[in-house]
Amino acid sequence: MVETTDLLGLSATDIIKGSYGSVDVSNNITIKGQSHSGLVMRSGGEHLTIKYRLNKAYEEFSTSLMASETLHVTIVGDGTPLWQGHVLSNSNPVDINISTKNVQNLEFRIDHDTSFSRTAYFINPLLSK
Repeated sequence: MVETTDLLGLSATDIIKGSYGSVDVSNNITIKGQSHSGLVMRSGGEHLTIKYRLNKAYEEFSTSLMASETLHVTIVGDGTPLWQGHVLSNSNPVDINISTKNVQNLEFRIDHDTSFSRTAYFINPLLSK
């Protein structure tokens, strides 16, 4: 049996912001009439990064990703990109399943080329052992 841990239960080790940014946990992200929990990253500058220490304890990370406006998202494990792509606003969620085997530190980066606010929604983010 696979044991899962909700990423939302872990404490972030570092948050790096541009001129403005925030990271929140929400239990009320609504998609197609259904409520979900998730990590909400809002960036008013060009970038925002949040880091988590996994201590090589997890095998896989999975989530569904959405954005308020088009932005670039990178998920990094120990300095190496594990997943990256442009997430378009008003599109279906992008399902992400990546290996985190032997990853000490996991980080989430959102980047865009404007000073206007952009929001990324990591829906039901789970770590599996």
